[in-house]
Amino acid sequence: MFKNSLKLIQNDFFNSFKFSIIIVFFFLFLKIIASYYYYFTNELDIFNLSNVFGGYIKSLYLDQEFKSCIEDNQFTIFKGDLVSCSYSTRMPVLPYLYFLFTFFSTEYFTIAILKNILLSLIFLLLLRIFYKKFILINQKTFYVINFLLLFIFISPSIIKHSSNISYEEGIILELLMLWSLFFLICVYFISKNLVLKNEYTPIVVITLSTVIYFTKASMLLCLILSIILSLFWLQKHQNYKIIITILISCSLVFSWGYRNLKTSNSYNIGSSINWVLGYYGLNNTALKIYPEIALDQIFFAESFKLKNNEIITNNDNVDITFENEWIKNEYYKDKSLKWINENPTKFIKLSIKKFYNFFIYLKKTPYSVGPDVNLEYEKNSFQQFVVFIWLLFGRLSTLILMFMIFKKWKNEKFLCSFITLMCCAYAAPYLIGFNYERHITPFIVMTIFSNFMLFNISDSKYLYKKK
Repeated sequence: MFKNSLKLIQNDFFNSFKFSIIIVFFFLFLKIIASYYYYFTNELDIFNLSNVFGGYIKSLYLDQEFKSCIEDNQFTIFKGDLVSCSYSTRMPVLPYLYFLFTFFSTEYFTIAILKNILLSLIFLLLLRIFYKKFILINQKTFYVINFLLLFIFISPSIIKHSSNISYEEGIILELLMLWSLFFLICVYFISKNLVLKNEYTPIVVITLSTVIYFTKASMLLCLILSIILSLFWLQKHQNYKIIITILISCSLVFSWGYRNLKTSNSYNIGSSINWVLGYYGLNNTALKIYPEIALDQIFFAESFKLKNNEIITNNDNVDITFENEWIKNEYYKDKSLKWINENPTKFIKLSIKKFYNFFIYLKKTPYSVGPDVNLEYEKNSFQQFVVFIWLLFGRLSTLILMFMIFKKWKNEKFLCSFITLMCCAYAAPYLIGFNYERHITPFIVMTIFSNFMLFNISDSKYLYKKK
């Protein structure tokens, strides 16, 4: 009887996974179409990639160390009147990955295709592993998983951000999806005391969060939370492989700090622009122009024109050159904290704006990447509409998650607690600094997966006993 039941489950698994393969490759096709739209006619090579990334890729390509010695707007470091080098303005995963792709091509479009293919293959590989784990929780919802993936993958916001090569979400978006899935599975196993010998789910969680962190430093809380969860696992069952994975992850983080100490006399495990970016959302001008205008414009524009035609004068541009990236980071840290101390009411008001934008707002953020909103807003009316639909669904998903946590709290405290911590770990940096629609999109996916898990929790220990 059990063998027949297990055989039916395995058949469902393979049939469902075949459909998953189709969905993932369809998503890959959509990503390539988006990359074609954004990059095919771009004649610049990858060494001109914005936000300092191009400088690091070029340095690696020339067999030099990991550094950027180019002028790139507010991130530039100077030595006298000449452009100097920075060593930690960006985390290493994205530059190293694109550098490896330069062995095939240096063109934007080719790099985008290679990146999209690689991430889709990783997604497919880990999704298969996830399926094998999820079968121990619920044996009848593979098709629901496929429906959710299809819904997520046809979202224009997901396609746009995952196909991008000029910011970190182009890499971490799909990795965050996988991380949240494995994180939820791991929490469930611990909560139901289904911890097995030689289990590798926590290892996948730590590995993914480490890669995500070394792609974007603001994801440190997600890495810390992954390690904390793994310690709960070790409480249930000592697994030397998990211990080794934790040690490797921590060693990499501290090694990055030691490397920063050697290159710039400052021990720091993060990025040297964390507080530069933090300053984007911690000043008087940001309070006036957010969420309509991209906050990096504070470093360039003399004034801003809002959608209601109000003109805002920029009084927060800092025209100072820095010879050391960590001195620059410390300067903006002091400036940001000073603004908070001197303007507590404004800080609270701006924080409420950020909270509202992250959890409630239904419009694309920012409206414009330039200082005049009306130049771009009307041109992208369709984009505003599709983002509205995506955000509307995301807000509903968040409300459902809050209800589900309230409903399941009594019997599933551990699971509900860690779902809350997962969402908070991701959201916290964006509530402190600033958040755009591309930062909110991964959070929406996390709420979708969390709801899915809470809807499908059940007692399935019998499968373990039989194995």
